[in-house]
Amino acid sequence: MFCEDPIQAVYTRFVELAEDNAYLDCFNDLAYHIAGDFAVVMLTEHDYLKFDRNGAIKTPITDELLEQLRDEYDPCVHKCENEPPFIYYEHVLFCGERINSVEHLKDKRETIVHFEDFDFRFVVHDSEFEYPSHLRDHFSYYLTRGCERHLKRRCPMCGGEGELLLDFVADYMVRCRLCKRATWAQISVQDAIDEWNGGYLHCAVADEKIANLNS
Repeated sequence: MFCEDPIQAVYTRFVELAEDNAYLDCFNDLAYHIAGDFAVVMLTEHDYLKFDRNGAIKTPITDELLEQLRDEYDPCVHKCENEPPFIYYEHVLFCGERINSVEHLKDKRETIVHFEDFDFRFVVHDSEFEYPSHLRDHFSYYLTRGCERHLKRRCPMCGGEGELLLDFVADYMVRCRLCKRATWAQISVQDAIDEWNGGYLHCAVADEKIANLNS
């Protein structure tokens, strides 16, 4: 395996230059589209895993690397004073996963990371690129991928499986595939997952509100 220990923490690096850019696609695909010096770092108990325009590297954790993380990277769990921490999608997606293997394709223009539960791509762009307009439709919802393993319970109403949705203001909710009952929208994906696992379904989302990203 590329990484036998589970991932425990995730960091991202955004450099404030016009040509630097990054877009996390969890709709059509599971991929990070990156440009410039953007990077993702994942930590296990012993290893430092870095993914950027040069592909993937794995090195032992050192004090110097941890200091660089503190100075140059943003943690995907943001601690808030007098409030619970805000947990980003990347943390929920990657943490707990092990990496079976890594492939570098097209002269490292694309790196495929084979996690235990899903495959994920890092796609390199030469310069700034246009974000897809996934949130263009008011009162529409988008199916998101990658975090299904965290939905531990079936629907308390009908026994159906849950699916994770993102709404047009970038809030998350989980609804039942069968009866369409859903949680309230939450700012954090982890909060929406916790609502579903707790059996708290307070509204409904009809199929016609699910946007077709290919249209």
